[in-house]
Amino acid sequence: MHSCCHFMPLQRLERVAAKLWRRKDDILGLIGITLILAVFGTVFSAGNISPYITSYLRFRTKDTWITYETSVWVFTSCSALLGVFAIVGGAVGNVIDSRFVILIGCALNSVGVLLSGWLIDRGFVSTLISFGVMRGVGIGVAYPLLVKFSQMWYPSNPGFATGVSVSGFGSGAFIVNFFQTALINPRNLQPDVILSDGTSYFDQKDVLKNVPKCLFILGSTYALLSILGFLLVWKRSTVQHRIQFRFIEKAETNKFLKTNQLHQPKRPSLLANMGIDNNEEPSCEHSVSEDRTDSRSIQSQALVEVSSDSVFTQLTRSSDETEYVISLQSSNEFTPCQVLKSVSYWMCVAVVCVHQFMLVVIQNYYKVYGETIIDDDSFLAGIGSFGSVANATGRIMYGLLVDATSYKTSMMTMSAFLGLLSISMPICSLLSGTPAAVKLLFCIYVCLMFFNLGGLFVMAPSAVGKAFGLRHFGVNYGMILTFSGFSIFGVVEVISALLEYTSWVCIFLIGGLASFSCQLFTLFWTKDNDQIN
Repeated sequence: MHSCCHFMPLQRLERVAAKLWRRKDDILGLIGITLILAVFGTVFSAGNISPYITSYLRFRTKDTWITYETSVWVFTSCSALLGVFAIVGGAVGNVIDSRFVILIGCALNSVGVLLSGWLIDRGFVSTLISFGVMRGVGIGVAYPLLVKFSQMWYPSNPGFATGVSVSGFGSGAFIVNFFQTALINPRNLQPDVILSDGTSYFDQKDVLKNVPKCLFILGSTYALLSILGFLLVWKRSTVQHRIQFRFIEKAETNKFLKTNQLHQPKRPSLLANMGIDNNEEPSCEHSVSEDRTDSRSIQSQALVEVSSDSVFTQLTRSSDETEYVISLQSSNEFTPCQVLKSVSYWMCVAVVCVHQFMLVVIQNYYKVYGETIIDDDSFLAGIGSFGSVANATGRIMYGLLVDATSYKTSMMTMSAFLGLLSISMPICSLLSGTPAAVKLLFCIYVCLMFFNLGGLFVMAPSAVGKAFGLRHFGVNYGMILTFSGFSIFGVVEVISALLEYTSWVCIFLIGGLASFSCQLFTLFWTKDNDQIN
């Protein structure tokens, strides 16, 4: 008895190891997606590098009129064009191999940063094109296709898979923030030019001379990491798909057979490779008896060569292990024209677009606001890094939440927390007389905001994939990113006007009310009961 108990943990460990080994290609593929999205996620370091690039443009180029209100377009154009070109990437990915679209996106992002190290001396417009436009287009065309792959490779847990992959997008700034500050401002110098409106800039030679060098190093690093991630994605998308095994009780077998009807297969070769006659009635099941083959040969038959865009197939075994049932997953797919007629889809669009207000504020202005109450540049850079970790963690946690509950419950929760945080954020300014307290409180607020905003990038794609299918996911989700991209242009204008004519208290109050309004939009979501499982 004791010896049996002694070996049970070892047996469980062996089963887990065997399961992981069988899915090693899926795991490596997801790591590749996460790595590429981590490189893309360095756009969230805009809040940290913005004072350096803005100061360089103002004091080292002919564009001496540059302020934070104008330089924000360099960073915001990247986020905006990411959304605008997402629909282009989704559409092109349906015509040519998606992997080539991803490769083009990686190249544009890395080359854009490399060119910025040279073009920043030419002024604002050239920097806007290289650091903003090129990166935005590159990330935009590749992003929806990478998210689509993660959901396809893990169809049973799309929210979690999406959360893990896009956690890279949220955590990309973690190391980069420290890296940027170490390269540009290793002595932790403080801004030495303070204007009458309270905004501050760097004019020290020891700081600004390092800006172009930093951009060259960042671009080269992004290129190497993107190549590594792409090779992992390429390998996973060309290997054979392993059909999943799911064990059911004998009493549930009849119920399973009735509820898992086959739709007319759209890939005849898929069924042909399994030894199934494609001319049979489309709404039926196909079984393979034990007397024809054993479990080992069944498993070998379960390896079927399909393209990376194919719908997953499922192999089910009855509890007495005498019958195997092969069934295709339900193909409840919606075209872009169909989703545009859905009220739920437009409510999802509204939620994503409205939340762009707080996203722009936290992503691009947290350091600008922080410098008004904290005199420690390295500390503020560290907050950005911790915020990126919180953002990545939030994506995984909200991915688990949306899998366990629903899109509506998850989004209502996130909007409520974000609204409360935004409205109460100005409390940090009231503690300016106690530096230690204001540092701690400001760090907590920024990290919690990044944590909750991270959920937006998990819940929206997961809801779209489940409710409207994966066949047209690139375009369907790309349209949401496109609408949000256009909304960012308006958000930037609004924030610029608010910075000029009002205060930070007003900005955070408007952001909180915007987040609360998203709860109203979420109430109109009716697709949670129609998800594709």
